[in-house]
Amino acid sequence: MTLTFSDGSKRWSLVTTPRKLLNYFKKEMEIPGLNIKHLIIAKTIDHDDIEKILKYLEANDELTEASKAFEC
Repeated sequence: MTLTFSDGSKRWSLVTTPRKLLNYFKKEMEIPGLNIKHLIIAKTIDHDDIEKILKYLEANDELTEASKAFEC
């Protein structure tokens, strides 16, 4: 998802659910894990849930850390 901040800057994050992660790990993988700092794991991909998560991250000064700079 792409995030647009009040200063006009843009950042992006990946969003997934626990179920989708389980499906990912069922595949044959080169290594048995992954590290993605800009990955948000949500209970659902429902708009309201994502909005609540983003508001929580913003209120706790974690939104920048949970996203990467959007490069055009």
